[in-house]
Amino acid sequence: MENQLASHARLWVFTSNKILSSEQCVFIESEMGKFLQGWNNHGKAMAGKAWVEMNRILVVAADENIMLASGCSIDKLNREILRLGDALGVNLFDRLTVLFQENEEIQTESIAHFWALRKANRLTDETLVLDTSVASFGEWESSKWKPFANTWHKDMYGR
Repeated sequence: MENQLASHARLWVFTSNKILSSEQCVFIESEMGKFLQGWNNHGKAMAGKAWVEMNRILVVAADENIMLASGCSIDKLNREILRLGDALGVNLFDRLTVLFQENEEIQTESIAHFWALRKANRLTDETLVLDTSVASFGEWESSKWKPFANTWHKDMYGR
């Protein structure tokens, strides 16, 4: 990514329920660029960046050393993500979708089917799972993919 972010930058991760075309990725990044230019917290500018990874993952970052994200600014971000999804006919806001790696390819499943695959032993403790709960850019860069055994899924699995 151009213009490297500080490792402490706060992160929000959104996954698409469909693989995005190159044109859709360009559209999202362009629209997010426009949004971020006006993104603010009670009139004070936020410093943010957004990008699409793997034609499926939208990442938004904000340097909270410049301005903290408030409930209002996060609500604005969420509304923009919903708007973009509606414009493209994709769901960027589904928190019940899991991305994981199988045979070196990215797979997407509903959380229920993902856990069923684990129960059927198709997935193991070593299966790499995208951690959409990472909170900082540094964490994203170093450990966005985690073995199943090191994710919250391990704690929830079987309950």
